[in-house]
Amino acid sequence: MALPRCACALAVLSALMVGCGSLRWDTDARGFDPGRVLVALEQQAEGTAAQARAVLRSVREARQAYGADLVREQIACYQGVLVSGCLEGVAARERQLDARLNGIEVKANQRLRDLSAIERSEREAQGIEARRTQEDAQLASEASNRERYAQRQREAQEAEAERQAQAPELLRREQAQRERQLERERAFEQRQKAGSAAPPRQ
Repeated sequence: MALPRCACALAVLSALMVGCGSLRWDTDARGFDPGRVLVALEQQAEGTAAQARAVLRSVREARQAYGADLVREQIACYQGVLVSGCLEGVAARERQLDARLNGIEVKANQRLRDLSAIERSEREAQGIEARRTQEDAQLASEASNRERYAQRQREAQEAEAERQAQAPELLRREQAQRERQLERERAFEQRQKAGSAAPPRQ
């Protein structure tokens, strides 16, 4: 007598439950539903990088788990009456499950590639922003240095202009001081001459 059709799904389900502890598998009156399990895996394959990697592990574990179960189903087929039909049914279920798992695997790998590309783009954007910030800081520093240099130049020019403006007054004061000095010297010489010319006292 052939095993029930859910025997393969049972093995796959046990592997998936081990591989994805974050997922919860429920049962109903009909027993286990592998389609619901695969839908959940497909959803997780489009999640975070950790979820996508967990899905890939679950797929590998599922392939290992249902292989032995399918062999048992095939052995059970030979114990029944409609051997060919039973074997064809087992082979069809295997192809369907393989195709579904392959699709999930492709989706999870694509998700990892997409996330890696997004992360790489973000790093590049951060690098560009960091370089732009550095360039802006350098430009600001250069502008500040130019402004300080221009300020020193203006101060030097103002000091020179002030010196030149004060030069005539300074020259006049210096000349007046020399003239007063000459007058004092002439007055001193005249006093000396007057003293030497006076007759001696009796």
